[in-house]
Amino acid sequence: MFQTEHGPSGFDGPEGGDEVNIVERGKNYGWPLIHHKESRAGLEAPLLEYTPAVAPASGAFYGGSAFPQFRGNFFFGCLRGERIIRVVIEGRRVVSQEPLLQGRYGRIREVAEGSDGAIYFSTSNQDGRGKPARDDDRIIRLMPVK
Repeated sequence: MFQTEHGPSGFDGPEGGDEVNIVERGKNYGWPLIHHKESRAGLEAPLLEYTPAVAPASGAFYGGSAFPQFRGNFFFGCLRGERIIRVVIEGRRVVSQEPLLQGRYGRIREVAEGSDGAIYFSTSNQDGRGKPARDDDRIIRLMPVK
């Protein structure tokens, strides 16, 4: 199981430290004993860590056919980072990551694969933290350019 997680908010530790974890039964992921890039024997370090904060809000693996080059990649939306991050993973190792649509749609909350193979995501700009456009909030469908 993969999980995205917000790090400390400032009042409970230094800001940033957002994480992507591979969650396994019986493992201790450290909060509040460790955060950011800290490590300690017996506690699991995150697969990925983000400082400054990106405020990850979702996560999904892509398995569709519309974007064959993305098959098996992990995608997550970012509220503070205002982008989708695509992560290429081999086993338990991050091969690469790529920001997508950065700053184009504002705060991105949810990312999902549709039954049509498209990647769908929702914006979250009308919650008092974003800068809403006239047509926010919305669900947007990504398909390859033909």
